[in-house]
Amino acid sequence: MEIHNPHDKFFKELLSDKARAVNLLQALLSKELAALLDLDTIEKQDGSYITKELKAYFTDVLFKVKLKQGEQCYISLLLEHKSYKDVLVPIQLLTYLGNAYQSQLKNKEPLTLILPVVYYHGKESWNLKSIEHLFSNYSDDLLRYVPKFKTELIDLQALSEKELINLAGNMLSSPLLLQKYATDSEALSTKIVRILSTLDPYLKKNFLNTIFVYSSSLVELTNKEVEEVIDNLPNPIKGDFMTTYEMIVEKGKKEGRIEATKKFQEQTIINCHKAGFTKELAAQILELSLEEVTSIYAELTLKE
Repeated sequence: MEIHNPHDKFFKELLSDKARAVNLLQALLSKELAALLDLDTIEKQDGSYITKELKAYFTDVLFKVKLKQGEQCYISLLLEHKSYKDVLVPIQLLTYLGNAYQSQLKNKEPLTLILPVVYYHGKESWNLKSIEHLFSNYSDDLLRYVPKFKTELIDLQALSEKELINLAGNMLSSPLLLQKYATDSEALSTKIVRILSTLDPYLKKNFLNTIFVYSSSLVELTNKEVEEVIDNLPNPIKGDFMTTYEMIVEKGKKEGRIEATKKFQEQTIINCHKAGFTKELAAQILELSLEEVTSIYAELTLKE
């Protein structure tokens, strides 16, 4: 599945390592559910049950895990894309689960239980209600016909910083705090230095770089803040941060130059059109393809 925003990419990278995934699930799943699972047996799955229609709502990461009673099941961690509390999530989950079980049958796989876990880091804490609450105007006798299922919710906003740090430990506290404040740039800008300064230096280098890139996509650091982060980083990762930060800055400059060039070309094409130049001549002057110029000429003609 295409990873179309920085939150998706960070979420998938966070869970790509077995040790991180086990630690996260042990820390954030309910005690009742965790007690049923042998989390040391989890195996990340390459597939996804997200359909084209569901891409706007979730990104999923699948794990196969053994139950302590001996059977196997899937844990589906679903990153909620929306930053607000959507009451229709149970309907979206019902669609997801239905598609998932149909996919198992279509692929001639044994029907395997899927445990849906919604991973939410929106702006406000969320009490995710079950699907029958959407039909509260009906009697209990009729509600028996509503397909019911339990959903586990991981709500980062429901946990204080202290609780999150105590639960997550050194390996995960910084990444999870970044996610907690990801939708509140004002709050994150006041905490970013402290969050990055507490990074575990023993995290894998690729994931450290992912954290640096993700944090840069959430809030723009001043030169003073960059210096403060570097001063407080553990020595083993100071160089990695500087290298990654310099790459991000250079990429931003390059993208700015590309955007400026694009705007110049578009304005020049507009001027060529006004002057009565042919499409072929405009394309030759700007060293662009005839298709690009033709497209802009067509748009300009429609506006006339």
